[in-house]
Amino acid sequence: MASYGGVAIFGRSVRVSMAKNPSAEQMNSFFGVNGMQRLFGGSRGRAFFVEGMLYGATASDLSTAELLMLSYEDGIGRSFVDSYGRAWPSVVFRGEYQPQGKILQDLRGFYQEYKAIFHGLI
Repeated sequence: MASYGGVAIFGRSVRVSMAKNPSAEQMNSFFGVNGMQRLFGGSRGRAFFVEGMLYGATASDLSTAELLMLSYEDGIGRSFVDSYGRAWPSVVFRGEYQPQGKILQDLRGFYQEYKAIFHGLI
C-alpha cells in the first residue's frame, strides 16, 4: 500500500509510476579534434506520478482527506512507498495536485479522483 512519511494519504485505488529525471551533463567539442566529450554530472532525482481516489464518509471527511495531502507541501523530504511496496528516500511534495472530474457519491460516501506529482531528490 502506498504511503508518504509512513501515512497512507493517497486514498483508494492508488497507482504510482516513476520517471527518472535526465542526468546532468556537459558536452564539449574542441576545434581541430573530431568527436565530442561528455562529462557526467550526476543524477537529478525522479518524479512519481500518483493517481488515486480520495474517500470520505461525508463531504467534510473528503475535504479533510484532501487537506491532509496538501498539508505535506512543506519542503521536507520523506520516505515514499510506491504501489509496488518499494521505499524511496527523500521525496518531497510541491503541491502539484489536480482533482479529476466531479465528486462522486454513493451510499458509502464521497469520492474524488485526483492526480499528483511527488519529487524524489536522489
